[in-house]
Amino acid sequence: MSSLVRTTAPVKQLFAVQELYDTLRISASTAADQAVLLAYLAAATEWIEGVAGISIMQQTWTLKGDQFPYNRDGFDRRYPLGKPMLLPNGPVQSISTFTYQDLNNQTQNINDSSHFQAALAERPPALYPPYGGFFPTAIWVPGALTVSYVCGMSGANDDPALVDNDVKMAVRFLVAHWNENREPVPVNLGKKMPYSLETMLWSTRKGYRFDWREYYSYSYLHQF
Repeated sequence: MSSLVRTTAPVKQLFAVQELYDTLRISASTAADQAVLLAYLAAATEWIEGVAGISIMQQTWTLKGDQFPYNRDGFDRRYPLGKPMLLPNGPVQSISTFTYQDLNNQTQNINDSSHFQAALAERPPALYPPYGGFFPTAIWVPGALTVSYVCGMSGANDDPALVDNDVKMAVRFLVAHWNENREPVPVNLGKKMPYSLETMLWSTRKGYRFDWREYYSYSYLHQF
């Protein structure tokens, strides 16, 4: 059993209001219109993050697990010393905290390379056992291990210019769609969102998204 929680929300928006005006070809608006567009922007950003399994602007996520992801189904030649800890919602910029409960149920910090190898540039980002070694042994309790990490396409300086162009285009696309279709049931009922939105996100989604709930599931234990 695991949990994934965003512990620090983004501070910056991907676009300024004027950029949305330019996208929508709006020359003037009221304060109420601005508020609606910013709400669409926030919703579109979070929707695309969820669909693609990414973080766009800088934010912090905390992953909790009951145990390290050891090889549960026997020896795996790809991971002879244990499976990596895959980190959802990349790209990951840095690891903030990495702790686990030892066999005495005491919290241990392992924020150094002697306990793990960080492969943050991978897609998805991952933490591997130390070279020639294993992850520590944790007591089997809920939330025995905790990893907090900073992530976002915007980089360490939280710069929107660093976000992939296809992601930016997808956000613009969705904001424009919602601005044009404000009713919950549009006139063209039954028609799917244009396929272009999916194609914009395909390469990004393929690189980062994975089923972290299944990956960190320990339901296999109940089979024995």
